[in-house]
Amino acid sequence: CPDGGICNGLNITYVKASPGYWRTSRQSTKFWQCPNEDACLGGVDSECMIGNGTGYMGPLCSECLSGNAFLTVNGRYPPTCSECGNAGVNAMLMLVHLICIGIVMSVLVFFNL
Repeated sequence: CPDGGICNGLNITYVKASPGYWRTSRQSTKFWQCPNEDACLGGVDSECMIGNGTGYMGPLCSECLSGNAFLTVNGRYPPTCSECGNAGVNAMLMLVHLICIGIVMSVLVFFNL
């Protein structure tokens, strides 16, 4: 049985990917370890995790579904997809941040004159 596979005595199309592994198709005998092992559920069709506020797809379950995104932590992207949230709320938060920056800049200019 290939590394990362779970063999059941049937032909290659029924070999399952172990949790944390992914393969390109049912005919493939090469199993790849996923960068985020929790995203790869394994199984015959190498299923990716969807639900619980996350959504993965694509090769190695390393892409986010629409409506999900990789969050940045110190400028780095951990391999975790999270829901984007409401677009209206995000726009309002951005506007509030811009207003606060404008106020801080105005105060700094006022006290430096």
